[in-house]
Amino acid sequence: MTFDNHSNDLKRLLAQAREAINSGTATKRKAADAALHDFIENSDNRKDGVDELDAVARTARNDLTLAELGDAVAAITNRTSDVAALVKRFSNQAAFNTSAASVLRLERVNAVVIATTSSVQSIKGLIEAVDDSTPDGEKIADAANAAVDSLNKLWKLLPNV
Repeated sequence: MTFDNHSNDLKRLLAQAREAINSGTATKRKAADAALHDFIENSDNRKDGVDELDAVARTARNDLTLAELGDAVAAITNRTSDVAALVKRFSNQAAFNTSAASVLRLERVNAVVIATTSSVQSIKGLIEAVDDSTPDGEKIADAANAAVDSLNKLWKLLPNV
């Protein structure tokens, strides 16, 4: 296989990765990541320039991971907003009917905490999967750890949890 063949393959894979990121679909991002991984593993590094193409493919894989992390952080941000809205809503209702509002608040907060816990577990799985020896991997790990820390702070603020 020539350098041109390798570069054309990588161009096709980069287009697939771009489409996967724009789609917002985890399945497409995973497929694009796997294809880039296969490209790196199967490329003929004895050819001039192929190592550089592999470096571009690795960077594209990191970009896919960043997109995945962005979705996770956005989901957690939405959960945080949900909790804040619920706490405010049910705190106001408590003034009118303390016992009923307390039960509802605990049920809703519990549901949000369960969903957020699942998100934290997903982020922790992502942290374990990220190669933090690269600059982008380190950024991903730092952002994911910051998201987990923010959720832990939120949980400490929730009443009766």
